[in-house]
Amino acid sequence: MRKWSGPSHVVRRLEAAAGRLRVLVGVLLALACNGDSTQPLGPPALVSKSGDAQAWYYNNPLPTAFSVTVTDANAAPVPGVRVDWAIITGSGGSLSQTVDSTDSKGVATTILTLGGATAYVVTATVAALPHVTFSATATAPPVRDSVAVKDNFFQPDSVILQVNDTVYWTWAGTQQHNVTFGPGMASATQSSGTYSKQFTATGKFGYTCTLHAAMKGVVVVVN
Repeated sequence: MRKWSGPSHVVRRLEAAAGRLRVLVGVLLALACNGDSTQPLGPPALVSKSGDAQAWYYNNPLPTAFSVTVTDANAAPVPGVRVDWAIITGSGGSLSQTVDSTDSKGVATTILTLGGATAYVVTATVAALPHVTFSATATAPPVRDSVAVKDNFFQPDSVILQVNDTVYWTWAGTQQHNVTFGPGMASATQSSGTYSKQFTATGKFGYTCTLHAAMKGVVVVVN
């Protein structure tokens, strides 16, 4: 069959129209696909939690925040939902915030600072859904702790104690080691004996043996 040919301006117009039609069909198909895969968010239907059942020390914030995640019936996170936090049990405790809204991932958080009580119960209330309950317990922090300096590791490599108290390191291996926190804060390099250090501020303090890079430890100081 012979290909039709006509005036060149007519041919160009027909080709341009065909191109525009192809673009329009592509856009319509893309919109149809997106409409099939995207569903509007429903109302809050489920609340999950993390950070529950922590044990820590009097008069200190918990190391991990309490958090809730709000999702709809299709398990999609729901942002902008009000969450009310309240301490039900635990005198002297406080929350970093008592009213919050879920973020873009459907998450809301608060941090519980323990007081002088030993047991705490905190609730999170989301719309008309059942309360979510968190618990925590508190004890007195250690006033001193001991670490064995072995070949080639610290045992234990993490200790916790109260501010203004002391950690004692005792050499228990055959090689030479040191306990170094930084310039001016180090033991002698030795193969026997004991080194002690008092900690007068709260925080996390990492240390190492400068002769053996894999030998690392940390002291966590709380109120």
